[in-house]
Amino acid sequence: MSTQLNFRDVCSKLMLTALCCLLSATVAQSSCGQTPGSPRIVITDDQPQIAIAGNIEYYEDSSELLSVTDILAPNFNVNFIPHRNNIVHFGLTSAAYWLRFSLDWSGVDATSTRILEFGPPKLVSDLIRGGIELYVVDSNRNVA
Repeated sequence: MSTQLNFRDVCSKLMLTALCCLLSATVAQSSCGQTPGSPRIVITDDQPQIAIAGNIEYYEDSSELLSVTDILAPNFNVNFIPHRNNIVHFGLTSAAYWLRFSLDWSGVDATSTRILEFGPPKLVSDLIRGGIELYVVDSNRNVA
């Protein structure tokens, strides 16, 4: 191969390789999962659908070596950047992206549920995509 940076390897990480959601669906009456400085998304009964892309923070892991334990370390908060666009798209990259947000369930019944939906990836022929991992973190910073 020439100097095309092994394009197939670079593109294999197009999709988000990890998604770190700081939320707790089990304790609806508190704002657990809230990380200092992280955006809070308020869940209400009168909103059947909420776009969250403009209320997340992200971290670009260019090493692709970080674990959820690394991301949840108390001193790691300074590295997250507010994302204010209405879609989440980082373009062609070999990096892993960690996203985080907090959900405030205090305004709804304890039995309320919501579905976290990811839009379909843009399909490009001959490219292998990365994947998405979801971590649910409780108020004690334990991964469920």
